[in-house]
Amino acid sequence: MAVDLESDKILVAQFCPGWVQTDMGNMGGKVAAITVEESTSALVNAMSKLTKEHNGGYFDRNLRVIPY
Repeated sequence: MAVDLESDKILVAQFCPGWVQTDMGNMGGKVAAITVEESTSALVNAMSKLTKEHNGGYFDRNLRVIPY
């Protein structure tokens, strides 16, 4: 998708939000590491820093590359 949309100047990137405190994230009596608000704030911040060099990449919520 990133390659197909590059000529249209559309950047495509994937993000992992991390282990987030949600009904599903807190299953088994364990409490996830961060709140929804913390995760979304970090994601919005990371997305605001994207450049064409990030196109097609996979990142954590702090814009660190996740190899795949």
